[in-house]
Amino acid sequence: MVSLLQPFTGYVPATEFARRVVGPPVSTLSPDQREAARLDPLSFRHVVGKGAGTSVEEAQEWVRACNEQGVLRPVGPALLVYRLTHGTTSVTGLIGEVSIAAYDSGLIKRHETTISRTELKMARYMRKTRVYGNPVALAYRENDIVSKAIAARVSSEADYSFDAADGSKHHMWKIEGDAAANICQQFRDELYITDGHHRLAAASHVAAKEGRLDPHLPAGLFSSGELHLRSFARCVV
Repeated sequence: MVSLLQPFTGYVPATEFARRVVGPPVSTLSPDQREAARLDPLSFRHVVGKGAGTSVEEAQEWVRACNEQGVLRPVGPALLVYRLTHGTTSVTGLIGEVSIAAYDSGLIKRHETTISRTELKMARYMRKTRVYGNPVALAYRENDIVSKAIAARVSSEADYSFDAADGSKHHMWKIEGDAAANICQQFRDELYITDGHHRLAAASHVAAKEGRLDPHLPAGLFSSGELHLRSFARCVV
């Protein structure tokens, strides 16, 4: 069985700009906060804020402008050990790319049904913009080899750190080459979706339509021991 995980290749915002680029989910923002993000030319909301209404030209122009200004920096191929701290709660995992074929075959497990029109809307957005800025979140069973590799890496100073506007703290450590490959080889068993059912379904639609070989999607992977159960209130009308 092949690995479900491969190193990540993409961009991260430069530390000095990260606070302006990165933001919490739109649903958590007040109207004033949404307007402030809209007015900031560096905000990633210019790419994701309009969903499927964002054109590929708009997305590419934002990436081009941010590259020219040094706002975005290329990273990878590498696995990224990612630690998110909010208040007294901290969670640590890996950022990489997961196999869409593994999702199609059922190795990436879902626990929700999805809405077809939402899948297709997201698929259109992915095809138009070619921007994947919101990694899906997956859980995996505890693995001693992976846990020890993560613990060893975070014992040193982070390669990348910033404090977000919502008070959360973000730290990342790069793992490259053979060390990254060895970790990827540990991911041959099932993964479990904790957030991102529609994004994975949409990515599957895109891969099928375009006939791409071995397509992958950015994901954050967290061991079962790192997960925290929290309340989630939803109003049904």
